[in-house]
Amino acid sequence: MRHLTFLIENWVNAILNVRLFELVRHFLKLGLVCDVYSLGLSLQRNPLPRFFRPAVAKHEGIPVKLIPSVNLPSRRATLLVNCLSAAFLSEGVLVIKHPAVARILHSMGRNYILDYEDVLSLFYASRKLVRDYYSAWKLERIVFKGADLVVTENEYLAKYISNLSDGVEVAVIPNGVELELFSPHAVNARSLFSGERVSLGFVGKSLSSQRTELFFRSLRYLPKKVLENVEIILVGPFDSSVLGLLKKHVAHVNIVGHVSHFEVPRFIGNMDICLNPIVDVHFSRSTKNLEYAAMGRPTVATDVPSNSFVKENNCGIVCKLSPEDFAKGIETLVYDQNMAVDLAKNGLRAVRDYDWNVLARKYKSLIEKKGLI
Repeated sequence: MRHLTFLIENWVNAILNVRLFELVRHFLKLGLVCDVYSLGLSLQRNPLPRFFRPAVAKHEGIPVKLIPSVNLPSRRATLLVNCLSAAFLSEGVLVIKHPAVARILHSMGRNYILDYEDVLSLFYASRKLVRDYYSAWKLERIVFKGADLVVTENEYLAKYISNLSDGVEVAVIPNGVELELFSPHAVNARSLFSGERVSLGFVGKSLSSQRTELFFRSLRYLPKKVLENVEIILVGPFDSSVLGLLKKHVAHVNIVGHVSHFEVPRFIGNMDICLNPIVDVHFSRSTKNLEYAAMGRPTVATDVPSNSFVKENNCGIVCKLSPEDFAKGIETLVYDQNMAVDLAKNGLRAVRDYDWNVLARKYKSLIEKKGLI
């Protein structure tokens, strides 16, 4: 049986790393032979994403192979050399995300699976490579047409790719959640609204004031009675300005800071209402909504494509991109706790279809059907 080789770039964003991490981990459980090569600049200048650091990977049984970097004058040149090295070192089918890597592999005649989550990221990446819109469009067509299989995260992207490149086979495998890890019973999560105060919580890779600005601005629109009876739990890295901004409005604030991915369920289990105030217009679904739902928590989320899971499955309140509307969503769930419990139950039912064990089996079937393994 041929094996799969995942090529990762040091600078891809955290969401993509989580998806790759989970795919590799569950493919290994299913008996597939997988390995991971890191592409990019030296580890001193550009550290590996956390999920693919050797210590974490070894703990999870993921065979990460580091390609020694060379001091070339540009990132593009380094990427090219390391991509060629990985392609020659591996006999397996390559699983990639970066359009530049796809272009290199296409020119080499190598088999590859393109797994991509955000068309905007793809377009901007191709723009940086070729500097003009027409050439970027042509590069996208080459990237997609050269793939043995294109897998994307949602139907919108699948439709975009199909319209761009006729005849390209596009499959939809959404992002998922580890239901064995994100389980209310596994961490003895408290019942909703059983604490002294209503707990509002947010988990994120970045808790800078810019990232959570909408939520911070919404606090001024919450009634005083609500502010006096809530506590705020923030999980993730933060800058020094965050605490000051919160303390202006809320007396009870718990800023946890960065924790391991495997510790996140315990903190979500202490929240009554989860928040997802992102305003970025990306088309990949936020995995945080899946994690909140799996833990039996209702969500107050902004009305952007990333939060479509909340809207489609009625597992929270979806708000306009305004602090006033976001505050109204929080206030609604604080006062109508029966509604909050019903929304949480909807989320628990819906998230069963997003178990990584289920999604990995579907992905494996797709690859086998194409004869790639």
